[in-house]
Amino acid sequence: MADHDPLGPAVHKAQEWIAEVRDALGVTDRQRGYQAIRATLHALRDRLPVNEAAHLGAQLPMLIRGVYYEGWDPGANRKTERSADSFFEDIRQEVPGMLPSEAKIAAQAALTVLTRHVSAGEIDDVRSSLSAPLRKM
Repeated sequence: MADHDPLGPAVHKAQEWIAEVRDALGVTDRQRGYQAIRATLHALRDRLPVNEAAHLGAQLPMLIRGVYYEGWDPGANRKTERSADSFFEDIRQEVPGMLPSEAKIAAQAALTVLTRHVSAGEIDDVRSSLSAPLRKM
């Protein structure tokens, strides 16, 4: 009987997303790709209404979904600062050693991958839930 890893497909899918972010960043470091998608998903999640955050989470692959929900408290106060600069600052603070200029690049890479894999309707719903400066990303 063959030994089958039940989490293998989920691991593979998560690695694909991280590789796409890493490629968009132009780096070879898997850790940097992981950090970029994790920090961006957290910054995005914390700016969405709870229902919209849950709808987006439902479309993420299993292990990426776990990363997305890690540390989330849906009853906590939502982010009130809605500027792009505060979004990038939240990303920078979550990634040790990240420069402010790198946070925008990381966000753009992660959001490009997210847009590629999540349904257009859900992306539209997420955009409409964000402030005008964040919608432009």
